[in-house]
Amino acid sequence: MSSSREVIREDAAAPRGFDALTVLVTLGIVASPWTGVKVIGLPASDVAFVLAAVVLFVKVMTGDRAVSLRLWSFAPVIASFVIVAIDVFSNRAALSTSFGATGNIEGDAVFLGQGGAVLFLLRTAIATTLVFMLVDAETRRWGRVAPVRALTAFVVGTLVSVAVAGARDLTGLTILEQSVTTVGDRSAGLAFHPNSLGQSVALAIPALALAASQHRARPVRTLAVAGAYVLLTWGLLLADSRGALIVSGLVGIMVVLAALSRWRQGRWVVPAGIAVGLVSMYAVPALISGTRLAAGGPLGIADEDVGREQLLAQAWDAFSSSPFVGVGLDAGSGVMVAAFLASSGGIVLLAGFTIFVARAFALQWTRESPLPRSYGSIAILALVLMGLPNNSVNERFDYIAVAAVAACALNLGAARDRRTRRSRFSSRRRREPPAFASPAFLAPFAASGAGAERTPRTARATTRTPLRADGTDLPPAEQASGHRRRRRPTR
Repeated sequence: MSSSREVIREDAAAPRGFDALTVLVTLGIVASPWTGVKVIGLPASDVAFVLAAVVLFVKVMTGDRAVSLRLWSFAPVIASFVIVAIDVFSNRAALSTSFGATGNIEGDAVFLGQGGAVLFLLRTAIATTLVFMLVDAETRRWGRVAPVRALTAFVVGTLVSVAVAGARDLTGLTILEQSVTTVGDRSAGLAFHPNSLGQSVALAIPALALAASQHRARPVRTLAVAGAYVLLTWGLLLADSRGALIVSGLVGIMVVLAALSRWRQGRWVVPAGIAVGLVSMYAVPALISGTRLAAGGPLGIADEDVGREQLLAQAWDAFSSSPFVGVGLDAGSGVMVAAFLASSGGIVLLAGFTIFVARAFALQWTRESPLPRSYGSIAILALVLMGLPNNSVNERFDYIAVAAVAACALNLGAARDRRTRRSRFSSRRRREPPAFASPAFLAPFAASGAGAERTPRTARATTRTPLRADGTDLPPAEQASGHRRRRRPTR
């Protein structure tokens, strides 16, 4: 995804390889999109992440690893703990309603509150703080290869889930129990719901661009990346999530424009945008003709939209009744992330998740991160956009790209000094003559010889020349005899 001149190579002194912690973290990230796969009754990714946390704790105690405890990375957990404590001591669980977090509007992924407030706290801790700490510890140990490995593992897990959904769609065979179609003809792959599969695909699009940008462009790799994007597009059609289709289209366009800019082909950005618009006018309607976005789509969508409006209305009522701490995690509602967080935990819970995402976004702009800031910004923006039609806020794959971007900026990026950058830019502009200089402006340079520099004005003003008392110049003979010298008056 990047030219050979822009490839950032790994430092030769950086350690290479893997260990038990690396294997567990990679397995957990690969299994994170498989939200329907259970191991000993628990999600497979949760089992791997918990084991990785135990191994990390042992390594930190023995001095083999180091981990950075960032206060902002604990913001979602702290906010969730405050809301859970309030729920427990005030017995707010009795306020749960039929349109709460366990609502059963057909076709909507309204599953956040299943299992209670304590389970929500545990899921949030794993999805945000623990994932960041594991990726951060890996980055401190292995360097740039660790966040790239995390991004690649997430994309691979998503592609496997799409392949399972595609195999069932083509053959009608159920590879695993989780690949059973849950809503109409929509496929979920290894996810628990088609909307979950669609969200993982939407987030994998910029993650793939981030991972590919760290490798030299070769024909085999280019074909592999292109094939992965084709498979991801197929996954969008199989999941048939309206929000994922819209967000993925926007994110895909941004990735293409960012790639053109990185390839030093900025002059093609506007023509490429026009070409994409013209092609989309004819290709997109045919591509989505069988999806729920098309006019006259499957029945039941109108009822589903009514249910969403009811959830949003109730979320606003809940937030209005308790704007600071909400009405409780068991009573929150809404199919948008912001609506669910505001109704469940009020400003406290909404601020906790906002701080986590905003800080990761700011780090890549305040530090010289090896990962491209354009792709990193698109990855975080994709997560925010997916929070508009869906309410997935603590799935384990939601913050993989956020953790990779933040860990890379913290451990491998140097702080950016805006004042130094501005002064260097200003001095560079003073040294270099303008490209549009006229021949009259360049004449003194040519007259004084090739490559000669023009004498600065300040130097001309302070030049001392031998003068007579009346102000006229001394002849050369008198200059050599050591007559008194006076400063030439300046105009």
